[in-house]
Amino acid sequence: AAASASMTVQLHHAGGAARSAAGGMHTFSTAATLAAGPLSGIASRISALTTLFSSGHLAMGLLIAGVAGLGFGLFKVSEAGLEAFKSFDRINRSLTASTGSALAAAAAYAFVRDTSNNLGLDLKTTAEQYSKLTAASKGTTLEGAVTQNIFTAVAKAAAVLGLTTDQTAGAFNAIQQMMSKGTVQAEELRGQLGERLPGAFNLAARAMGVSTMELGKMLEKGQVLASDMLPKLADLLLKEFAPSVGAASKSYQASLN
Repeated sequence: AAASASMTVQLHHAGGAARSAAGGMHTFSTAATLAAGPLSGIASRISALTTLFSSGHLAMGLLIAGVAGLGFGLFKVSEAGLEAFKSFDRINRSLTASTGSALAAAAAYAFVRDTSNNLGLDLKTTAEQYSKLTAASKGTTLEGAVTQNIFTAVAKAAAVLGLTTDQTAGAFNAIQQMMSKGTVQAEELRGQLGERLPGAFNLAARAMGVSTMELGKMLEKGQVLASDMLPKLADLLLKEFAPSVGAASKSYQASLN
C-alpha cells in the first residue's frame, strides 16, 4: 500500500492530476514499449520516446518506464535509446528556456518534427539546430514566427539540394551565429553558409537588392544586420526552393521503399 501511494505521488508530480485516464493509459502503453521494447528493438524505443515527448507526457512516461523496467527485469533500455533520450531532453530544456514555457516548447518541437518528417531531414539534428536558433533570436526582432520562417527556408533548401546531415547542421549553425552576433560577417555568409548552401552569397546579395561586390563592401564595414538580411534571405530561399520540395520529398520517400 505504501509503495502504491508513493508511486501515485510521483505520477502526480510528473504528469499532473489533470491528465485524463485515456491519456494516462496511452502514456503507460508507450512507456512500457520504451522500457521493454518489442521485437524491433532500438528503433521502436526511440519512436516510443518521441511519442512521449511530442504528446507532452515525457516526464510521466519516463517515470512509468523506469518502474515498468523493474517489473520486466530481463529487459533494459539500450544505450542508444538512453543517448537518444539525453539528446531530446537537452532539446526540450533548451526549447523551454527559449520559448518561455513547456507548452510553447512542445509546440515548437511539433513544428520541427513535422517539418523534418515532411522534408526527410534528420529530426535530432534539426531539433537541436532549431533550439539554438530560438535561443539566439530570443529578445530580438527575429524571435518567433520570423525564426520559424528562416528555419523552414533553410530546411527546404537543404532538402532540395540533398545536403548531408552535417552540411545541414553547418548551414543552421552559420545562421545561428549571425543571429547571435547581430551583424553578419563575411566568414559566416561567404564561408560557413556558402560552403554548405551553394550560391548563398549571391542569393544574399539578391535578397538585399545589391550586387555581390556591394554586399562584400557592406560586410567589410559591418553594415549588414542579421535582423535585416536573414528574413529577406529566407523569403528568397523559399521562392527559389519551395517549388522543388515536392520532388525532393518524393525522392526521399522512394528511397525508403
